[in-house]
Amino acid sequence: LAVGAPDDILWSPTNALKFWERRDVVEINEALMGARVAAAHGPKWVQWGFEGAAAATGAAEARFSAAAAGVVAKLDAYGPWVTKDPRMCLLAREWIALCSAPVCVRVERDADEWAWSTFRFSARTFQDGALALTLAEWRAAHAVYVDRAAAACRGRPSLAVSHAELMRRPRATIAKMRDALAALGVEGLAATPARATTERLLRELGPDDDVDGGPTVVSSSEATELTRPLR
Repeated sequence: LAVGAPDDILWSPTNALKFWERRDVVEINEALMGARVAAAHGPKWVQWGFEGAAAATGAAEARFSAAAAGVVAKLDAYGPWVTKDPRMCLLAREWIALCSAPVCVRVERDADEWAWSTFRFSARTFQDGALALTLAEWRAAHAVYVDRAAAACRGRPSLAVSHAELMRRPRATIAKMRDALAALGVEGLAATPARATTERLLRELGPDDDVDGGPTVVSSSEATELTRPLR
């Protein structure tokens, strides 16, 4: 699956595999969510999981649609592609509408584990108190992510991937994920990912253990609780 050219990606110097997010996708999403929260006079940390009640201006929505359509057209030139962004959970409906054959992927992670991880990350990264949320508030953010993406992806072809199994058995989980995507009709997948990327990923994640696991394919009619869109 293509993610774009190297210059398109937001690399993290401290964790080269953490993000894999496109710069343009993040900027487009932040712009729309910023416009929405400004309309609702909401908190600064809206872009990390909450949305104001008021709609953004028509001009902001139009700028988002035009920019997002441009990204989709650019990625379509690669063949099968994937993009991710935490904000995508809140904006999945808008992005899916622009895709010709979207598939949704659910990466299932324990809500309390996610809340604690995000709490620690925000405390380390942001010093001005903008994201000084409690664990309960981050737990609520997780629920918002799951619920909004579930509504956007319901009825779409999908697969579920266990975060725990991905960490424990990366090789087996990645292989099963490829087979599951192929079964859902994603064409043109390479038999194996690019060698350099694979080796880098596996060094980061470590060796598999001997626990069975992997992604579960969900049919279109069963796609009800999705947390991350994928084309």
